Amino acid sequence: MRALNSLRTTLILSMLLTAVTAVGLVGTFWISQEYSKFEDEANHLRAAFLDQQKNQIRQVVDQVADYIHYQRSTTKNVLKATIKQRVDQAWDIAHTLHTTYQAMKTPAEIQVMIRETLRGVRFDGGRGYFFIYDMQGTNVLLPFSPELEGRNLWDLRDSNGLYTIRRITERIRAEGAGYLTWHWYKPGETTRMSEKIGYSRIFAPYNWWIGTGEYVEDFEQNVQEETLAWINTIRFGKDGYIFAYDFQANTLAHYKPENLGVNQWHFRDAEGVPVLQELIRGCREDGSIFLRYVATIRPATGQPAHKLTYARAIPDWQWMIGTGVYIDEINTLIAERRAALAVKIKRHLGVIAAILALSLGCVLVFSRLISGRIAANMQGFAAFFEQAATTSQPIDDHSIHFREFQGLARAANQMIAQRREDEAAMAALQEQLLRSRKMESLGVLAGGVAHDLNNMLSAVVGYPDMLLAELPADHPHRRAMEAIRDSGLKAGEIVQDLLTLARRGVHQPTVLDLNTLILEFLAAPEWIRIQVEHPQIHVATHLAPDLLHIRGSRIHLQKTVMNLIVNAVEAQPSGGQIEVRTENQYLDTPLPGYEEIREGDYVMVRVRDQGVGIAKEDLERIFEPFFSRKTLGRSGTGLGMTVVWGTVEDHHGYITVHSAEGRGTTFTLAFPATRAPLQMESGSDLQLPRGQGQRLLVVDDLQEQRQLAANMLDFLGYKVSTASSGEQSLELLAQQAIDLVLLDMIMPPGMDGLETYRRIIERFPGQRTILASGYAPTERVQQALQLGARGYLKKPYTLAGLAEAVVNALH
Repeated sequence: MRALNSLRTTLILSMLLTAVTAVGLVGTFWISQEYSKFEDEANHLRAAFLDQQKNQIRQVVDQVADYIHYQRSTTKNVLKATIKQRVDQAWDIAHTLHTTYQAMKTPAEIQVMIRETLRGVRFDGGRGYFFIYDMQGTNVLLPFSPELEGRNLWDLRDSNGLYTIRRITERIRAEGAGYLTWHWYKPGETTRMSEKIGYSRIFAPYNWWIGTGEYVEDFEQNVQEETLAWINTIRFGKDGYIFAYDFQANTLAHYKPENLGVNQWHFRDAEGVPVLQELIRGCREDGSIFLRYVATIRPATGQPAHKLTYARAIPDWQWMIGTGVYIDEINTLIAERRAALAVKIKRHLGVIAAILALSLGCVLVFSRLISGRIAANMQGFAAFFEQAATTSQPIDDHSIHFREFQGLARAANQMIAQRREDEAAMAALQEQLLRSRKMESLGVLAGGVAHDLNNMLSAVVGYPDMLLAELPADHPHRRAMEAIRDSGLKAGEIVQDLLTLARRGVHQPTVLDLNTLILEFLAAPEWIRIQVEHPQIHVATHLAPDLLHIRGSRIHLQKTVMNLIVNAVEAQPSGGQIEVRTENQYLDTPLPGYEEIREGDYVMVRVRDQGVGIAKEDLERIFEPFFSRKTLGRSGTGLGMTVVWGTVEDHHGYITVHSAEGRGTTFTLAFPATRAPLQMESGSDLQLPRGQGQRLLVVDDLQEQRQLAANMLDFLGYKVSTASSGEQSLELLAQQAIDLVLLDMIMPPGMDGLETYRRIIERFPGQRTILASGYAPTERVQQALQLGARGYLKKPYTLAGLAEAVVNALH
């Protein structure tokens, strides 16, 4: 016979097991949540750290690349200044000898003294020397080819067939001195002529001219060596340095001097990644590259470590410059946080264990008490509890014949009453949950307001557009119609901003009016704030009313205008006047600082201040990155003038600076002009493209939207049918041939635009379709376009926009 379990023992053990299980589940859930939260935070920290490091090393490398670009762009100007200084020194020597000995020696003896004195002069590492010719082209001094001295070289030509001596002599006769570019053999080279820039100056006492020159490639090599020496001095952060390699992986710059000149083409990290090959490939193909690999030795520890490197190409020099950061620091931080989490969990496990022990004690006491009462009274109340388990009816205490059980009966009735209260409370909670879900639905619905608002704006924009197309230009209601339509378009732009948090794109050159950009800035809140901070500053504008247009990037030109005016404000701490002037000018001669310019019409912008001016020694450096006499972080980033210079360069323009200490500064910018008109605003009198009676089907769930689109298309000369759903559109397409479908993307509660389009092309392959929606293009819109839809039309659409979209789709 099977042994029966004790009800009292079973109840006690069950309650104890339940308590242990509940505490265990709660503890396990809490621990898992803590670890899950930790992993999420660790991943976020790791991603944020990598993004920060990428931005940091990209910024450092880009600054070095900008410096190299600046050095290259000024190479020839520096070279010219250098050789001019050399020739002036030689001229001074000749002049001193002439004036000192003209009373004591014959002219022939003095000429020999000058020639022999200059013959031994060498500079630029032994490459540089002086040469002398008379005005008839006879060579007087040529240290590297003395056999040519005394010979007339008037007809000497370089490798391009140009007369060298003739051109120099003619310029000196006209100007007394000047520069010339020609090609000549380098010392020791007899097969190839190289480009050379020279400067010569007349020495009148003997009808001579004295000159020197430098090969461009030799001078550029000096610039490269100086640049590499500067790169080798750069340090940032804990282990930061800049490296440079040529495209053959030869080391040009490195923090370890012993690595210079070493070829690293075959270098691989611990995981087999050919580091230099990958960096060079990325720079050649894409201009720059990020690469993660295991560095051999970290300078701070002497141990291998994971590294993130950014490299950028310098194509003209066939160089690659870059830097890297070690990314194992984040692992140390995460490990510290993991250890702190383990300590926290251990501490809480102790608390949980104490709570569990207390709970078990309480459960044991109460379970023994309850089980004793149940065991004593279960038999008499079995029938009642069976009934009470299925219903909420109270016990009739009058049916209890024993006084001892009446208290239990009252307790049972209280239990029933409590159950009713709990049921009522549950019902209230369910109602509250329902209200909460409704509020959530309303929140989602609020996001759809933009869609509905665009639908309403379609009428605000569309109908005035139709009316404007028929109204004559002098109609008294035309201005009101344009105001309604423009207000609708502006409201549509606001809706678009609500639908898109951030938007970036490629800046396409557009036709712009610089006068408008200047006036927009002077009316902007930022300028108003500056005026409040500097009330003693006054701006005088002299803007040419007939100013030509230019092509360019609005945002960059606005930034340029802002930087120049703000710079003028900061140059006048005690107040003063800023003059902003624009004018048209035809340029056919080089501006100061430029060898040549493209002849033509230019738009000139001048910003003049009455400030402290710029020191002469600083004038040539004001466009260098981070060169500033101001305190960085308080008066700008140090890149303001660099941005101005870059913008002018990008727009194929020119910039000059005139300044004197204590007398102010004038910046003059010249931009190539265009006679192209500004972009035509919508609502112009241009002829709208019209239809030839083609059959169009408008599919939209909103009746007023269908009617608006139908009216606009009918006005444009099309035959229009309408459908209120995707299902109805399929029926109409089966009944008649349709040239083009205008399909709304949002059509609750039936099929939406994407599903409708899928059905259409399954049954009617090749059916032309345009999508329309009040939302920004969603993923479902993109899917429909990939399936073959002819275009996307954003609500509210104008009459011109609708006409153009339909014509493009039909053709």
